[in-house]
Amino acid sequence: VILVDEPLAGVDRSGVQCVLQMLREALASNLALLIAEHREEIQSLAFDRVVPMPFSVASAVDAVADDDYVSDDSIIEGPESCVIFRDVHAGYPQQEVAADYMQIASAGVAVLSGVNGAGKTGFLKALAGVQPATLRGSIEFSGQGVKDLSTAEVQGDVRFMSQDRAGFLDLTTLDAFKAATPVGVRCDPVLTSMVEWIGRRKYVQHLSSGNRAVLALAQTLSSRPKLALLDEPFANVDAHNRGRLLAMIEHARKAFGTAFLVVEHLDTAVPGTSRYTIRQEGAHACIQPSDRS
Repeated sequence: VILVDEPLAGVDRSGVQCVLQMLREALASNLALLIAEHREEIQSLAFDRVVPMPFSVASAVDAVADDDYVSDDSIIEGPESCVIFRDVHAGYPQQEVAADYMQIASAGVAVLSGVNGAGKTGFLKALAGVQPATLRGSIEFSGQGVKDLSTAEVQGDVRFMSQDRAGFLDLTTLDAFKAATPVGVRCDPVLTSMVEWIGRRKYVQHLSSGNRAVLALAQTLSSRPKLALLDEPFANVDAHNRGRLLAMIEHARKAFGTAFLVVEHLDTAVPGTSRYTIRQEGAHACIQPSDRS
């Protein structure tokens, strides 16, 4: 018997097919499998029984369709451009990603997609000044030229949400949220309601991956940043928590004017956005608009 916990979480399309083939081979070898999984691709396996797990709490944001998350006139006014990248090369050593030109408007959302190992995480970490990732090129943030975004991150104007969500494990959700909220910044009621929904007295180490993602995004937005860098925020997140993440993103856009750069495997994660893809051109990886052939 093999117990398999979400084997498709955080896996791109080609990886999904490899995982499914291994599971089919396990079944053909007369092994028994008990699999927990969010993604629908797992249904291609011939299961003897499928048991849907019930959801304990319903939320108004769960019923919001993706089509509702689009730009509208209620978004607060701000600078035309939040951040502009020109001739930027960023990423881990030996795995840099080049961006000739990339612009994210205030309250805008840009999604950067690519296969596993394309350099998406390294690109984000380089922008945030996280070593050993390196960065060179021209960056304009809030109308000012900057070396990278690390200074703005210290000031709370830029926030980085890591995909591992491994921080604050020994704190309760409420204490973890307060720890991420800068002194003097009023707690936003929408973000606070998400913490209340998770359970303020639960310890972070005991949360599910989806609830950790909700908490991590609430922490990221607690400073009301001008720019949020999100590294695969929807990985290993079910449909209900995905709705909560989308609701917080839309709220931050309208209430704070926050712009988002979101890294994902699939370019359909966040509706109503500018989409870019990391493509390999010879020995170099380049960021291009997704509609470019």
